[in-house]
Amino acid sequence: MLQTYLYEVTPPQSGGGSRMADIIFVLDVTGSMEDEITAVKNNMISFLQAIDSSDIDYRIGLVVFGDIYYVYNNHNTYSDYSEILNIFNAITLGENGIGTGGDDPETR
Repeated sequence: MLQTYLYEVTPPQSGGGSRMADIIFVLDVTGSMEDEITAVKNNMISFLQAIDSSDIDYRIGLVVFGDIYYVYNNHNTYSDYSEILNIFNAITLGENGIGTGGDDPETR
């Protein structure tokens, strides 16, 4: 369900030093998400916009799963806003050979 009321990014505790955050999105891309995938992507994009407008040094990682799982960028995170936005916008059901069938990984 699309969130419309909570887009605040709570920064890490202050107290000197760098303000950094690593965020990993784990996303179900099976057929059961067909009606929700656009809302989920919109929530991820809204979060990305909020954290990008903060003074937090962030890194984003992404894992998608279905019949199998796929970790983007060889298990490394991304830091470039445009690159992350393009990846989020390109997410599709069953991508990267994951398949859109059974929900077996969800039950493990």
